[in-house]
Amino acid sequence: MIVYQETKKKFLNDVRLDLIEEKIERKVLERLHKKTAHNEFLSWMNSMQYMYKVLEEKSIPDDSVIAIEYRIPNSNKRVDFIISGEDGLGRESAVIIELKQWQKLEKVDSKEAVVKTHLQGRMVETTHPSYQAWFYVSMIEDYNEDVRKYKINLQPCAYLHNYRLQEHDDLTDSCYEYYIDKAPVFTRGDTDKLAKFISKYIKKRES
Repeated sequence: MIVYQETKKKFLNDVRLDLIEEKIERKVLERLHKKTAHNEFLSWMNSMQYMYKVLEEKSIPDDSVIAIEYRIPNSNKRVDFIISGEDGLGRESAVIIELKQWQKLEKVDSKEAVVKTHLQGRMVETTHPSYQAWFYVSMIEDYNEDVRKYKINLQPCAYLHNYRLQEHDDLTDSCYEYYIDKAPVFTRGDTDKLAKFISKYIKKRES
């Protein structure tokens, strides 16, 4: 189930007019029968402004399709952001983006794909964002019959738009290399890099 689904052009307009977070909140209530926590509402307000800057890139077609808060079948997992269309060879394609508000983290190299970051007022262990994006794609491929049937190309990535990457940063430590190779991680200042990544796979709207 998809909470919010519009063309890129419509999405940009909803963000520009400061309507996007309220529209998502209303759709979550209508379709998921779930009230939105205040911190989640604020995260939409913040993250969608950054996605607006990314999607201003003109090489990403206006009629490509944006999906927000896609609930993976047979699970309670929700994908933050998807942009779909066709690649240069006419194959159906989608970029899966895991959005994070994080500003810093610490590596946990004693555990597979685990980091420590500040959540809900304290430092906690959680999965690395690249692993999370890759795992969501794996789940979609397992549970969505259309993805398998039509061989839809899914490309995961993570976008930590508040995170300023430092030299020798724990986020990109070699212990996470396997998952970063599968799902590249973009950070604050990477607007153009993420736009280029998306435009590599989304050339036109699905026919």
